[in-house]
Amino acid sequence: MNSQIKPKEYIPDASIHPGMSLADILETRGISQAELARRMDKPVQAINEIIMGKKEIIPDTAITLEHVLGLPASFWLKLESNYRESLARNKENKELNLQMELARAYPYGEMASFGWVKDIRNPKERVEQLLQWLGVAHLNLVPAQYEVAFRKSQKFFVSNEKLAVWLRHGEIEFQNQKLESFDKSKVDDLMRSLRVLTREDIKKACEDARSLCARYGIALIFTPEFKSFPVSGATRWVSGNALVQVSLRFKTNDHFWFSIFHELGHVFKHKRELFIEDDVKIDNHGYEKEANQFAAEYLIPEAKYHEFLSKNPLVAESDIIRFAENLGVVPGIIVGRLQHDKKISVNQYNRLKRRLCWTKN
Repeated sequence: MNSQIKPKEYIPDASIHPGMSLADILETRGISQAELARRMDKPVQAINEIIMGKKEIIPDTAITLEHVLGLPASFWLKLESNYRESLARNKENKELNLQMELARAYPYGEMASFGWVKDIRNPKERVEQLLQWLGVAHLNLVPAQYEVAFRKSQKFFVSNEKLAVWLRHGEIEFQNQKLESFDKSKVDDLMRSLRVLTREDIKKACEDARSLCARYGIALIFTPEFKSFPVSGATRWVSGNALVQVSLRFKTNDHFWFSIFHELGHVFKHKRELFIEDDVKIDNHGYEKEANQFAAEYLIPEAKYHEFLSKNPLVAESDIIRFAENLGVVPGIIVGRLQHDKKISVNQYNRLKRRLCWTKN
């Protein structure tokens, strides 16, 4: 019985251009470029440019090749598609190699410990994770994305990469917020409601504070701080809503609540620009002083504070507890204010403060 032996399937290398595959087929069949050009009714130069990889195989050309050589148009188009993808992949790999050096400046280990990126060691995979998380096509685009923040950060020598990542966390969390419209006139209602929360369990207080701020058109975001990162808070505006971002940099409840109230001072008192809180006390426009006064007044009204001091020149622990209860704030906030104003030493009554730390959900 005669059996027809099917020719071995031709599987080209995706990394070579389709013209080389065409040249191999022509050589196997003994067809010259000039002969193929005549059969396809194309200039010889056009055929030569395809074979040299200077010209792509477009759908019309693929159909003509199907008629002349018997190989389906899909074969030629797949060849072209695979080749173009291969070129793009090769280009991407070269760019990834260049980006690996840039990636070394990012706090990847800490990001992984926070659950923001995968805990991996491969440098190229780390770059891919960073690109996805930062939402950019190349790490060299990050400076343009955070140009204003980087310019402001020059005064306190913070790592630009850490700052970009920290701010990006706020942006990502902002996308998950359901916010009402911002209304500046409701400042008193919000701030007084927030002050009550200072006496709650801190985990519940954080959840309630986020929900409360959202009802007033403000996204309150809590973001872990990096090592050697002198930023405790930031405020900016996104699509008409305020984004307030704070950390636990100082690890005590008095600093934590003051940071929140301070950032909200920027929201309600200042123009819609980026504010970043740091260790350096440069305040050319008086914005930081105003935000401090705003926070201090809502946490401990100035008149009541001076009345307390006049009645208690030698401040006792019981006086602080009683004053805090009258104001409806946690005692640690009173202690922090007294220490800041040097009414008591930095070591006095610290047991009235609550130490805070991040916990994983």
